[in-house]
Amino acid sequence: MGLNPITTTKKIKNEYVEYLSSMFFFQDKDLMNQARQQLSEEGKFVKGPFIEITQPFITGKSIKELMDEEVVSNEFNALKAHFPLDRTLYIHQETAIHKVVKGKNVIVATGTGSGKTECFLLPIINELMREKEAGTLNKGIRALLLYPMNALANDQIARLRGILKDYPDITFGRYTGETEETQKKAEELFAKTNPDIELIPNELISREKMRETPPHILLTNYAMLEYLLLRPNDNVFFDERNAENWKFIVLDEAHTYNGAKGTEISMLLQKLKERISKNQKQELTCIATSATLGGGKDAYKEVAKFASDLFHEPFYPEDIIESKRVNLTDRKIHGLKRRSQEYFDLGKNKTNSELFELLKDDLNVMQLQDSLQKKPQLLNEITKGFFQDENLSNSEKLEAIVEIVNLCSMAKEDDDSMPLLPARYHVFAKALEGAYVSLFKKRRLFLDRRKTYRLNDGNTVATFELANCQRCGQEYITGRTENETLIHADADVDIEGVVKRKQEYYMLSGVEEEIDISSIDGDESIVEGGGISLESDEYILCTACGHIEPDGKVKRTRCCEFPSEKLIKVHKIKMPDYTVNTCLKCGNHSRNIVKQFRTADDPATEVLTRSLYQCIPPNKQKVNDDDLFGESEDIDEDLLGRKLLVFSDSRQEAAFFASFLQTKYSNILWRNAIIHELGNLQEYDDIRIDSLSHALVKYGKQHGLFETGLDDIEKQKQIQTVLLKEFMNTERQIGLEGLGLITFVPEKPDKWSKLNMNKLGINADLDLSNDELWEMYKVLFNSLRDTNAITFPDLVSITDQTFAPRNKEVYFKIEAEESARGNLILGWSPKEKSNNKRLDYIQKMYKSKGYSKEDASNKARSLLKELLAGKLYKQFWVRDGYISETPLAREGTVLKLNYKKWQVVKPENLYICDKCGSIVSNNVRGICPTFRCEGKLVDYQDGMSRFSYYKDLYTKMKPLPLIANEHTAQLTSEYASRLQNRFENGEVNVLSCSTTFEMGVDVGQLEAVFMRNVPPETANYIQRAGRAGRRTESTAFSLTYAKRRSHDLTYYQFPENIIGGMIKAPYIEMNNEKIVLRHMFSVVFAWFFRKYQTYYGKVDNFLNISGEGGESAVEVLKEVLNEQPEDLKNSLKYIVPNSKSLQTFVDIENWKWIDYLVKEDEGALVIAESNVKEIIDELEELKKRLDLERKPSDNILRIQNTYLRKDVLSFLSSSNVLPKYGFPVDVVNLNILHNGENAKVVNISRDLKLAISEFAPGSEIVANKKVWKPYALNMNRMKSWPVQEYAICKNCGRLYGYHVDLGTHYDDREMDCCNVPLNYHYYLQPVFGFSTKADDLPGNPGERRKAKPLPSRVKFDTYVDEELELTETMQNVVKIGTHEIDVKYSSRGKMVIVNNGGGMGYSLCKRCGYITQTKSTRTKKSDEKKIEHKTKLGKNCDNTYLHNIHLGHDFITDVVEINLPLISSKYIQKSFWPSLLYAVMEGASIELGIARSEIGGCLYRADGVDVTNTSIILYDDVPGGAGHAKKISQHLKGVLENAKMKVAGSCGCGEDTSCYGCLRGFENQFYHEILQRGIAHEYLTELLKFNDSRVEFDNRELIL
Repeated sequence: MGLNPITTTKKIKNEYVEYLSSMFFFQDKDLMNQARQQLSEEGKFVKGPFIEITQPFITGKSIKELMDEEVVSNEFNALKAHFPLDRTLYIHQETAIHKVVKGKNVIVATGTGSGKTECFLLPIINELMREKEAGTLNKGIRALLLYPMNALANDQIARLRGILKDYPDITFGRYTGETEETQKKAEELFAKTNPDIELIPNELISREKMRETPPHILLTNYAMLEYLLLRPNDNVFFDERNAENWKFIVLDEAHTYNGAKGTEISMLLQKLKERISKNQKQELTCIATSATLGGGKDAYKEVAKFASDLFHEPFYPEDIIESKRVNLTDRKIHGLKRRSQEYFDLGKNKTNSELFELLKDDLNVMQLQDSLQKKPQLLNEITKGFFQDENLSNSEKLEAIVEIVNLCSMAKEDDDSMPLLPARYHVFAKALEGAYVSLFKKRRLFLDRRKTYRLNDGNTVATFELANCQRCGQEYITGRTENETLIHADADVDIEGVVKRKQEYYMLSGVEEEIDISSIDGDESIVEGGGISLESDEYILCTACGHIEPDGKVKRTRCCEFPSEKLIKVHKIKMPDYTVNTCLKCGNHSRNIVKQFRTADDPATEVLTRSLYQCIPPNKQKVNDDDLFGESEDIDEDLLGRKLLVFSDSRQEAAFFASFLQTKYSNILWRNAIIHELGNLQEYDDIRIDSLSHALVKYGKQHGLFETGLDDIEKQKQIQTVLLKEFMNTERQIGLEGLGLITFVPEKPDKWSKLNMNKLGINADLDLSNDELWEMYKVLFNSLRDTNAITFPDLVSITDQTFAPRNKEVYFKIEAEESARGNLILGWSPKEKSNNKRLDYIQKMYKSKGYSKEDASNKARSLLKELLAGKLYKQFWVRDGYISETPLAREGTVLKLNYKKWQVVKPENLYICDKCGSIVSNNVRGICPTFRCEGKLVDYQDGMSRFSYYKDLYTKMKPLPLIANEHTAQLTSEYASRLQNRFENGEVNVLSCSTTFEMGVDVGQLEAVFMRNVPPETANYIQRAGRAGRRTESTAFSLTYAKRRSHDLTYYQFPENIIGGMIKAPYIEMNNEKIVLRHMFSVVFAWFFRKYQTYYGKVDNFLNISGEGGESAVEVLKEVLNEQPEDLKNSLKYIVPNSKSLQTFVDIENWKWIDYLVKEDEGALVIAESNVKEIIDELEELKKRLDLERKPSDNILRIQNTYLRKDVLSFLSSSNVLPKYGFPVDVVNLNILHNGENAKVVNISRDLKLAISEFAPGSEIVANKKVWKPYALNMNRMKSWPVQEYAICKNCGRLYGYHVDLGTHYDDREMDCCNVPLNYHYYLQPVFGFSTKADDLPGNPGERRKAKPLPSRVKFDTYVDEELELTETMQNVVKIGTHEIDVKYSSRGKMVIVNNGGGMGYSLCKRCGYITQTKSTRTKKSDEKKIEHKTKLGKNCDNTYLHNIHLGHDFITDVVEINLPLISSKYIQKSFWPSLLYAVMEGASIELGIARSEIGGCLYRADGVDVTNTSIILYDDVPGGAGHAKKISQHLKGVLENAKMKVAGSCGCGEDTSCYGCLRGFENQFYHEILQRGIAHEYLTELLKFNDSRVEFDNRELIL
């Protein structure tokens, strides 16, 4: 039985809501109850399941009938085993055959599971059969099947193998990066990867065989096709006789080739056609296929234009083939009506075909089909119309309907038919955006963003954002004071992205309540660090209007009309840092201890992933199939075979999540194992950490909990680390001890009972018994365990990243003192006027005896000192090994607790504090050991803890093994392919991928997928959801998490729009100069390598670096290009699009394009050569120095070889000389200067506009479960980094920039704007890329991801080259109602993006490229400072003079300037233009059907001042353009209408604010506090109020 959607959704919802609930801990229990109630509301945070079905397709004729009509060859008789001749084809398959046979170019735009592959395979095979009949079937390619990725090609090759095994005349082969060179190696690989399959003679599996006899059908991906066209050895496929018979080009998943990527593929196909055109004897037939292309007949013309642009061949609307589906409502309803219970036994002992016969005329099945054929629906909603004559509850109806769907998913007419009811379930969960509270009279909690709350009498009062202390639950409100009013404040950032001031935090408390703010926990302040402050000021807050003023200030007469009971006292925290690190209420200190209620994506999606994974049924068949050694008797089959695909849009997010999920899931498994093994060992009285670790290793081996490849020592280290984290209470409230599931106690010797208390000299005021003294010591020692002041086993080090951020050695001494060497040394007794947990605990004991606060403090200090400095210290605690003494230079003797003396036990008695909720196993007189908690310990009972979710998790979760890996473009293709095979075989359970598995990849039996964000487009969602259920005879399940961003939360509001949404027609724009240039260079190199084959191979062959002299390929190429060869010019003319602006830019006739490639100091190839030579020379110099110093230099030689032995095409591609698919523009690499195994399987690169943040100093890049840190900017000896001196006006945002050398100034720069002085900085473009440090080992990711840097702001600079022919410009007047709107489109707008390092910038060495974060200093910041440092190769740099710079990138792209009228003076307010800008950007994304990330926007004032002359600039977020800006200029009315819809209020936030469901996003957080959807909606409503609005284009001003 497959995954049950009801129980799965219920489990996901319960666990997710419980997880969210655990965040809501308040002193105010009513607030906690309100939070729980709202979190549990149906649909509030989890929606679904929605059920979607695929209607059956209309059938047409059979292959036999087509043979009889002579449409196809009679040779199909030979394939009847695979294609039964009498089985009817779908009508769209028949239509495709008819059109392709006639030579028509077609677009097959049918649904998933529609047999679209047959639409091109059958006519291709038919053409080859016709050639056989005519006797012309010689060697050579007839059909190229082009796929976006290897996995799709692999799927298709397996299919062809099955089809053509009985027809040896047709040859086929797959040529990808996985294809072996020699036949011998290829046969070995085939046998290894296909152990049960016999190799057939007509499948060509090696490169040498395919070159010798080119196959009739060639399968490859677009990146490999690029290489095939370039490699001289592969010319055989395209040149001379083998090119004569090219007939078909098939492009699969065509919808993915949108925008800039479409431009790349279009150029690639044009290059292919140019190569074969010289020998081609027949016209090409082009076929585009996709499961998700189209959008109905209204879009046919656009789709046909898209295909024409893609293939450079004519496509017509009538040749678009869509599937035709059976209209289920037209059927006559007849048949059998069954009662609900009948279905539960119906499928027993039935074959799929028998089930089909039983159910095909079932009235309930027909009713389901009728209900769902129009759109997906909530499963709960459709139950209402079923089983109405039975007295069933809703849950009973649900169970019956799910059973019907399960049966129908198995019911097939035959093995190759679609199921009777192909169904898919969809569930959505959303992030928590924050918590807000109204404080007027009564506290009311809201879990959606709002600035005001409407009372029952119609009046409105203010709301405030809520935060809480993570330890004690004390409530705080946070915001920013403006005009003596406390307002919401997400970020207060200036025009340059610099944080201007901190958020303010106010603790809520009763007016009478006294707050003790005299001390904090000294231990925590030493270990945690961070700003320490318990200072606060008292303020008076008006809960009605938000007015706030210091207490004692003369109050205004009336701040608002509400009565005086509106006023409350609050305490404003004086914050030394940007976060609150110390709670005023409880005094606990740790980083960010007071937090707002925002869901962190990694922990939230880990909860959802785990919940879903636990529901996936095991693949028992896999266990049985692979059991070669009869081991299945020892295997619990329920534990094995689960698989889950997890998608993230960002490859960094996917990479980190693989590691995060593995770590967190392993923690749970091991906690479960600890409880299990501790139970098994109860017969033993003394169980220590070391002995328990041995038992856990054995348990882990038995249950498959270890990753493969670990030896016994590594396993022991892993388990000891797990146990020590529990011993140190790293997760205090949700760890095993914090939940009362285990406890650690020091071994209590028998002699303790004989201890003579009178001889100890301990103050007798407390009248402690022996046992009470022991229990007191346990509490005191526990406080040291919590701060890591313990010894460690030999295999484990506290400095390991797994203990981060507390991965430092901690010691203690009897008296607190400053460390002389920067060590973390705690004081057993705190300093005078300070406090710690130990002193606080003993003080509370004295207070309980009636002592005053002062007396209790004095006596407690005396007793605490005596407890360690007295007789027991040397005579017992040290002598018996409980405390370990270590002498440290300049520190004296320091102490640690010896972990070996602690026992692990299951507590017999548990107690819980009635105030803070802490759970403990020892109780001395009811005193709570929590710092500054005055609560009392009471007997614990189940259900009393707010963390019961975690307790259930550790005790009840089934210990299913889980191995998670990343699968992204950061991995080499070979390694990624191995991972895919491991996933298919069940060796890897979870693949955390970006888009690598999005398209039609068959990864074996897969029932569920999880999307960690709502995909950018409907097509992406359909493809990702479609990965599940491809081979299983069960329904598929898709879970999606909506992040805190507008796009995601919009679709959470209306999930039906993405489940069954309309796909907009793709489009491409051919004017991207950078892309076209690289494809021209590709033609040049293909031509060059054919003539000079000795230069092809490795980088060393090409550049001739280590050879015996002679010219490099660069010099030879310059010489031959100066001869202006005619054949090369003709080839370039063939491929360059016929655009006047492009033709002007490259100027083929006058060979202007040569400068872009080989011009001295500037050409792309010249710079690439210089970069490599510079690195090799530096390495050679370092190697010589090491040799002279008689130091090992082998590592330097290996790094040199890494560069010299790199494939020349990979080198040219990564140097931005040749096309690099997936990265169409401005790519820079992070060079990994490390030769370990991990480095060999990663390939890290980014578009430059991302690299300036993601590769900036202080960042960490996760790839293959390792962390790589950038260290230096790569340099070029021939060309310096592009540098601009720039300033941004803080008033109007206008940018001023001037090209300069670093360290110099532009003489005639503007000095002020808006009557305000301009503050100039340098921004540098790191165009040569980044490097790690050669001797830096990669780290482990840990559980905390580095925070994203604040997003850089993109500014519009100017229009470029407007007067030249190479610029395409259109100025239109768009009439919307009574308003005329000026719209200007340009293909050459200059945009600038800068990362200013949070305002401090970065410090750069101009000599070696070393770069670091600039540290804040109290003195006035200088642009330069001196820092000693090493080069990236580990050599001391002789320059210490560092320049202060920002990292930037400027690029030319398509822009549209929209000059919207300022209709009324009421819109002259600071929130208006930013709100309107982001509404229009959202509207453009919806109107064009593209990802919001593909377009950017900013405001622009041409005169810099006049707010009425503000324009909205929208631009293509791809340098060179992707066609979006032009499309926006042509569809402005639709853009504005969608913008209005976006801010209409469906998101749920108030009109006077905004949320991630309407206008907010990560990239615009500097505007968050002023964005208001209401003002944007009001304006757009007024602008669009006339229904007969039209769009008119004034092409009189068209400029080309």
